[in-house]
Amino acid sequence: MIKFSEIISSPDVSDRKRMESEKWSQPLNDDVESANRFWDDLMATPLESQELTEEQMIDNIFGIEEDSFDFDIKTSLKNELAEKFHDSSWTECTEKEKKTAVEELRDVLAEDLNLAKYPKVDYYDGRDCDCGSYNYAEGKLEINRALLNNPNELIDTLAHEMRHAYQYERAEKLETFTDYLYRKNLENYISPIPLTDGTYLFYMDYYDQFVEAEARAYAKSFKEAGWKNE
Repeated sequence: MIKFSEIISSPDVSDRKRMESEKWSQPLNDDVESANRFWDDLMATPLESQELTEEQMIDNIFGIEEDSFDFDIKTSLKNELAEKFHDSSWTECTEKEKKTAVEELRDVLAEDLNLAKYPKVDYYDGRDCDCGSYNYAEGKLEINRALLNNPNELIDTLAHEMRHAYQYERAEKLETFTDYLYRKNLENYISPIPLTDGTYLFYMDYYDQFVEAEARAYAKSFKEAGWKNE
């Protein structure tokens, strides 16, 4: 999912190969369960007890794999709302009904993420490859209107962008190591640069940064919890 409105700074970052060769002892090995326990313990550690160098912090923001994250979706799923997003029901909905369903789903996600503020949902007319973004400055989700005809992608985009809203809230609190990672990544966000041939420069650096990998992982977990439109 391409979300280029999340630009915070220019993509002038350290060479990715150097970062990958100097990984800061991340225990992401074949023992997935042990790796998950490590990250759960580390990410919940109060910030004041962390003593990391700038280089170590960078190594934990870039080159991150989506499988590094594991989420427990706590919110009870509402069958009647989930049913609205199935193709058979969705195609019969008016645009107004679809937008109402989107706001209901936003509320479900906000509850699961324990957000203090619920973002407003706005729509725009964008390219086919553009799904949406979270506008931090205005506190709103910006969704490509075309997704109203693609309920499965719409769910994924909403979950992804709501996770970004959560990341911004936690970055402001700055209470744990994870919050610090959010802030450092958002302050040094990499956005891909579109080229004339339709490809993008720095795309993999954008794709593999902490906040994007985590947002994709959260959206995947949310859909697997019962929202996936099959």
